[in-house]
Amino acid sequence: TNKGLLAPASFLISMLAARAGAQVANQSLYEYLNQSYGLGQTAFTLPTPLFTLFNGGSYADTNLDFEEILLVPQSKASSVEKIANAHRVYQHLGQILRQVGLDTDGGSEGGYAPNIDSTIKTLDLIEQAIKSAGLVSGQDMGLGFDIGSDHLYNPETGQYVFRLDHSQFVTDTMINLYREWLAKYPIVYLEDGLSPQDKKGWQNLTKQLGNDLIIAGDRLFDSQTAKLRQGLKDRLANAVVVRLTALTLQNLIEFVKLAKSHNYSLIFSHSYGETNDDFLADLAVACGADYLKSGSLARGERVAKYNRLLDIAQSLNI
Repeated sequence: TNKGLLAPASFLISMLAARAGAQVANQSLYEYLNQSYGLGQTAFTLPTPLFTLFNGGSYADTNLDFEEILLVPQSKASSVEKIANAHRVYQHLGQILRQVGLDTDGGSEGGYAPNIDSTIKTLDLIEQAIKSAGLVSGQDMGLGFDIGSDHLYNPETGQYVFRLDHSQFVTDTMINLYREWLAKYPIVYLEDGLSPQDKKGWQNLTKQLGNDLIIAGDRLFDSQTAKLRQGLKDRLANAVVVRLTALTLQNLIEFVKLAKSHNYSLIFSHSYGETNDDFLADLAVACGADYLKSGSLARGERVAKYNRLLDIAQSLNI
């Protein structure tokens, strides 16, 4: 059997069974998942949303190298306020892009995807949008990256190749670049900062910057327990990205429990080619996720997860 074809079908069956079980038990889906899979949540909390502001890399037809540049709410505001604040920043950013003559076309996840001459400029534009929205950068909002470094990495040379300026970086230079940005901008989140093939680099990245920001592994672990076990032994990352790509829901829950048992942060994430299904939001709440990443505040398949988060917030009165 082709596992690549079997996995989506098997996971879909798991999802349907969970929805049916919740309906029979007259429970919310997140309550049913928590109880049925022994997730141990006694008081539900909501994950902080991570919002995509810019798309690049393989997610957009643009010269930006990084897949996502993210807005990360930092205040203790409610989920309603966090989403409302992020929406204001997103709208102000669009206005600013138009004012400076950049297009506002969207990438596959709804983030803006202009042709722009530097990554630093995107950060400056976001900082400007945060201020225009009446918020304080570093206090109300932080910044994050999904680098998607595997598409930059040349395993033959061990270098990261950027199409934006045709530069080539070795691993240490990449880490130093992140350190420089961290000193200048309120960066709190870094996903796939290095290629999964660059294990020694991941060790150094985690050791050098792991106390300063969330270092999340997506393609590094692929939501697979075996890969995470090895990563734990090698001391790679301090957070895991959780996608609905496991063979079954039970497999994914095992991955989540392993990560939590080692105090890794949990980022529940959308995937390429999303639909309007909002199962991800309920699962994130059931598992006590730290963050939920569902793209920008545009496009129905992205907004659906945030809307479900708001519904859950209302039902829990939080």
